[in-house]
Amino acid sequence: MNIKKLLLVMPILFSFATYAGDCTTEYENKNYEKALIECTQEAEKGSSEAQYLLGNLYFQAITGDEQDDSLYQKAIYWFTKSAEQGYVDAQYTLGTLYDQSDDETQDSQKALFWYEKAVEQNDPPSQYNLGIMYEYGHGVEPNIQKAAFWFTKAAVVDVSSVQYKLGIMYDKGDGVEQNKLVANQYFKQSCERGFERACNKLKNNTMIQQKSTLNH
Repeated sequence: MNIKKLLLVMPILFSFATYAGDCTTEYENKNYEKALIECTQEAEKGSSEAQYLLGNLYFQAITGDEQDDSLYQKAIYWFTKSAEQGYVDAQYTLGTLYDQSDDETQDSQKALFWYEKAVEQNDPPSQYNLGIMYEYGHGVEPNIQKAAFWFTKAAVVDVSSVQYKLGIMYDKGDGVEQNKLVANQYFKQSCERGFERACNKLKNNTMIQQKSTLNH
């Protein structure tokens, strides 16, 4: 099964306050054989975090051979079990799998469903990906206003690429009222976090504004 694994940016940092069993401990310590045993036991007892970690274990085992389909289906099964219980990392992961797979697994409607579940819990990566779906019309009617809305939500967590994208939107007036000042604020925030394209855009805008001031 050909899956864009590099595009699936699974959350690595977990909130372990909900459940701190042996499954989590073994997984954190990268004792994956023990984690498989512990996580299976805890997942079958209904732990949403263990179900999510078990899904990760199966997904990580995909290597590109004939066993991949079975491993993938097991991963999907446990991600879904976890997501149905409201575990936001599982909801995001399912959304990304259905959104960014490059084979028969790709399903924009399922991706939209799980992203929308995750954004109900204010999950920034899901907010960003939902914005991308609306910007480019992946599984939905293109809607630049909705894209801008979700990018703005995601930018609250200081994601440099999102701040840059919002800067472009305000700079051009795409989906929002054009506002060069707000655009430059987003470019500045993004630049301060090391996003070079934002630095270049901020520099260019500043030069243009300076020339405009001198001409008047």
